[in-house]
Amino acid sequence: MSDDHNSSSEEGLPTKEPQPLGCLANFGSLGLAMYAILVIGMLTSSLTCGVMTMVQSWRSSYIPDSELQSGIEAASWRLNELRTWGVLNGKETPALYHDHSTNLDGSSGCLVMNDELVLWTDKSISLRLPISGAEIEGTKTLVRLSQGSEQIECPFYPGDGAERLAAMLTTDSRKPAVAPPIQTENPSDGE
Repeated sequence: MSDDHNSSSEEGLPTKEPQPLGCLANFGSLGLAMYAILVIGMLTSSLTCGVMTMVQSWRSSYIPDSELQSGIEAASWRLNELRTWGVLNGKETPALYHDHSTNLDGSSGCLVMNDELVLWTDKSISLRLPISGAEIEGTKTLVRLSQGSEQIECPFYPGDGAERLAAMLTTDSRKPAVAPPIQTENPSDGE
């Protein structure tokens, strides 16, 4: 009988479960949902950044570079086209290269090579003028090299390097012209 008394008194005592305290007491059941929202938010932001990066890389590779550039930096297909058309010989590489064709396909442009400014249009050389002693005029969108009555005009888009080309050509135009080496007859020719 004493066993019945003990068990009945134990049954009558209220049991207490630990409860969260403070403002989190109401959110205890929402913990998993809040964690899921956090993970979904991070996933969404990382996917958005990935897609934006991919779109920008496609966009930047699609837009061709029309800026004035070193011949070494010019795309190899551009230089190969110039070799095919006879603008460049063999393994020649221009000091400076600028494509000003409408479609930026390399069909016309200006390049600096061997102390000359070369203009090519319609896939062939239009004009070659020496830089030494030339008169140079430059704006943000046009560089003009005049040698006597002949002149070469290289159009640029704003910000594509017209000022740099004009400055370089002005510096080079002040240098004296380099004379080609004099060929002398070899005395052992038998004559």
